[in-house]
Amino acid sequence: MRQTTLTIMERKHPFINPVVKTLIYSDVVLQFGFGLMEPFLAIYFKEGLTGGSFFGIGIASAIFLGTKALFQPFIAKMNDRAPGFLYEKRSLLIGMLITSTIPFFYLAITHISQVYFLQLLYGIGSSFSYPAWTSLFTHHADRERVGYEWSVYDVSIGIFMALASLLGGFIVEQYSFKVIFVLVGIVSLLATFATFILLRKDFRGESS
Repeated sequence: MRQTTLTIMERKHPFINPVVKTLIYSDVVLQFGFGLMEPFLAIYFKEGLTGGSFFGIGIASAIFLGTKALFQPFIAKMNDRAPGFLYEKRSLLIGMLITSTIPFFYLAITHISQVYFLQLLYGIGSSFSYPAWTSLFTHHADRERVGYEWSVYDVSIGIFMALASLLGGFIVEQYSFKVIFVLVGIVSLLATFATFILLRKDFRGESS
């Protein structure tokens, strides 16, 4: 019976549920973009900004994590109150859009204190996107192979983050952080736009 069920599901949703595919593609592209710069941001904060220090980097990290922890439960609860998953999809796109602006702001900052504001903004963006993404993935994952689909996501993230680290290191060394910031911003915006296109039917009155 289980094998028959899996066969039917594979015919209906080749390889992976289409919504889950969209979620995996969008997050892999977004994480690939941020993976180009994140391994090297601490160096930029310390050596490229006025007032940069290890303690300042610690403050920046704490602001992001604290902001995310503070806002995430309220946003997730708000999404859960609405019928269907329209609010989750809107929340996902809002969060991705906020997050995508961060690299462009890095182009303009000159002092470590300005990073604190951007980390606050980053935390808010993650508060919108992370619980919405997780909720959508959990709901749309095929029940007979939830573990497999999560593993596909995790492996994809790992592979592309590894590639991003290598490519990011090369770009920073050969060019500059400014090139990385522009590239990350463009890739992140493309991921957001692609996600909107793939989920656009939910902005035509559907709520599931």
